[in-house]
This record gives sequence, C-alpha cells and structure tokens, in this order.
Amino acid sequence: MKGRERRAQPRVRLDDPETSIRTRVIWPNDQDLRNEEILFIDISRSGFGLQSRHEFSVGESLKLEVSVKGRAPLQLVAVICNCRGKGNHFRYGAYFEYDAEPGDQFAESVLAELEREIRQKVDSEGEAL
Repeated sequence: MKGRERRAQPRVRLDDPETSIRTRVIWPNDQDLRNEEILFIDISRSGFGLQSRHEFSVGESLKLEVSVKGRAPLQLVAVICNCRGKGNHFRYGAYFEYDAEPGDQFAESVLAELEREIRQKVDSEGEAL
C-alpha cells in the first residue's frame, strides 16, 4: 500500500544522491569485508536496509558510522534481523542495537539530526517507503 508506512519509524532511501545521510560499515573491517560490496538501501531512526554480496547471518552484529550533513560520524552497532535472497545477492534488514546513552550530547545531536532529515524527506515527498 503505497504511502503507508507499516513501521513505527519512517525510513528514507539512501540511494538518492541528494541525501545528506552517509553510512559506512567499520566492523567487520576492510580486511574482512569490502565496503564497495555493501549498498545501504534505506535508513530509519531504528535501523536500516542494505544489499550485499557478502553473506551475513541473522543475529550478526555490524558496527557502522552514520553522519548527517557532513558532520562528524556517530558509531552505532546494528544487528542483522532478516535476510532475503540467495546466491550472491542478499537484502538484509538490521536494527540499531542501542541508542544514545542519556547525556551523550554528541550522539543525541546526530540522532536528532538523522530523524529531522528523515522526517523532512518524508514530508517533502508526501510518502514514506
């Protein structure tokens, strides 16, 4: 049903060249996993979707950096919660394992900016993914 978001948190596509949200996996590191093999599809305040040739397991943790508008990145841990695909093309969903610690002003500011960007994009497009 187009225009109706079934998730509690709206999400936006990350393949839009105009997005100011940047993501990068930092663990497993480049020795274990090449970032060129990962394509982030969408992101919300609570998680993200990605495509990869690399096979992850449900329950596996990833450490990533998220930055908004070129600001310093925030490191977050995410857990793979679902997988679709086979062969060498996989589509994963992941949720952020933790949120900002109370009082961590840097983390709170990055997450608040992420949420603003998502809501602004959703509002300007008139629909969520």
